[in-house]
Amino acid sequence: MSRLYLITGFLGAGKTTFLKQFMKQFSSERMHIIVNEFGKEGIDGELLSELGIALDEINNGSIFCSCRLDKFENVLQQVLQEKPDVIIVEASGLSDPTNVKKILNQREKFPGLEYMGCVCLLDARQFPKVYETAVVVKNRFRYQICCF
Repeated sequence: MSRLYLITGFLGAGKTTFLKQFMKQFSSERMHIIVNEFGKEGIDGELLSELGIALDEINNGSIFCSCRLDKFENVLQQVLQEKPDVIIVEASGLSDPTNVKKILNQREKFPGLEYMGCVCLLDARQFPKVYETAVVVKNRFRYQICCF
């Protein structure tokens, strides 16, 4: 059984920095990382590739919307064939992960996958301003607190 952890958060919240520390608790296990960048070119994947851990990058859109969902599902199926102990997905800061449970609970597509939960990061100094000015952020934040 492969355990999947999802790391989400707002732009500039420190997802990649957190991921580097989070991975240390799995140092004795086989690990695979999937990094999602909204832009055409990935930066975080390059930083993480230096760690020598199996890594896939999905760029140019959010893995949770229809524009990249098929790519995410295909990559996840391929990763599961390798039977890693731990899969960590770092979502783009612009992604909306509200449908992640629905995606990952497709047992026929993802046999052997156990969704362990989501860690949502934010920059406490910037959050009040972002929260007050962006309705989508309010909705996403409320959902992540209530449902993950």
